[in-house]
Amino acid sequence: MFGHAVLAALALTLGAATPSLAQYPDKPLKIVAPWPPGSTTDGSARIIADALAKRLNQRVIVENRPGANGTIGSTYVARSAADGYTLLMANGDTHSISPHVYKALPYDALRNFDPVALVATASFVLISRPTLPENTLQEVIAAAKRNPRKMTYGTWGIGSAGHVAFALLESATGTQLVHVPFQGAAPALTALVGGHVDLMIGSPLAAYTNLPQGKVKVLGVAASRRALPWLPEVRTFAEQGVHGAEAGSWYGVVGPAGLPPDIRRRLGAEISGALQDPAVAKPIAAFGWHVATDAKPEEFGAFLKSELDRFGAIVRAKGIEKED
Repeated sequence: MFGHAVLAALALTLGAATPSLAQYPDKPLKIVAPWPPGSTTDGSARIIADALAKRLNQRVIVENRPGANGTIGSTYVARSAADGYTLLMANGDTHSISPHVYKALPYDALRNFDPVALVATASFVLISRPTLPENTLQEVIAAAKRNPRKMTYGTWGIGSAGHVAFALLESATGTQLVHVPFQGAAPALTALVGGHVDLMIGSPLAAYTNLPQGKVKVLGVAASRRALPWLPEVRTFAEQGVHGAEAGSWYGVVGPAGLPPDIRRRLGAEISGALQDPAVAKPIAAFGWHVATDAKPEEFGAFLKSELDRFGAIVRAKGIEKED
C-alpha cells in the first residue's frame, strides 16, 4: 500500500509538472539588451522580441541595461532564474572579449549561460570624420606613422570589439593611435560625425546610411569579403595591402545556465525559425549583418567557445585590460 501511495504521489507530481512545461510561456518574457537604446544590439533584440511574441503568443519585452561594455546587463541575466523568462542578447563584446579584459568579471561566459540561438555575424567597416584630410586607408596609415598618437578613434568602450579591432589594425600597420571610449556605438558615431574624433570602426549600416549625406568617409572593410550589398565598391583591408586586421562581432540569444532543455530547444527552434522569415531576416540584415538561420544551440555553444579562444589570444597579445 505504501508503494502504491508513493507511485500515486509521483504520478500526481509529474502530472502537475508536465502541464506547466506545456503551458510555457504563461507570462511575458524579457530580453535584456546590455547596450543603450538605438544601438544595433538593442535593435536586433527588438526584432527578435517581436518575432518571438508572435510565435509564442506571449508578450516579449526588451529591457535595456547598458554599461561597462555590456557586462552590467550580462551579469543581471547570469544571476536571473533559469526558467526561460529572462534572456540576453549577447555579442562578441559580452562573451568573447570582456571575459579576457575585465580582471574581476562577475560571470563566466561559458559556465554561467546556456546558448539558445545565434542571430547574426557582422563585419566591421572603417570610417572617418568627413573633414579628415586623408581619404584612403593607406593615407591614414602614412599620417599615423608621421605623427604617432595624434590621430584619434572612437569606440563603444575600453575592451570593446571596436577597441580590439583598432588594436589589430595598429599591430598590422605599425601605427599608434589614441583611443577615445564612449558609452555606446551611437554616441561614438555622433562624435565622429561632429568631428570630435578622427576614426571609428562600425557596422556597414553606419557607413551606408551616413555616406550619401557626406557625414563620413568610408576607408575599408575589415573582413575577408566586401560588405555586400551595402558597400560593393569599398575594398577590404587585404585588397588595400593590410593583412591580419580582420575584425567583426556576432549577436545571439543566451539564457542563464540551467535552462530546462525542452524550453531551451523550443526557444532556439522558434528564433531560428523566425530568422528564416524574410520579414524578420531583412531588418536584421539591414544592419549590415549576415543572418544565421540554422544554428542549433549545440552549434552555437561550440561557436561561443571558439570565439572566446580567438579573441583571448588577441587581447593577451595587446595587453588590453580593465580593473572593473
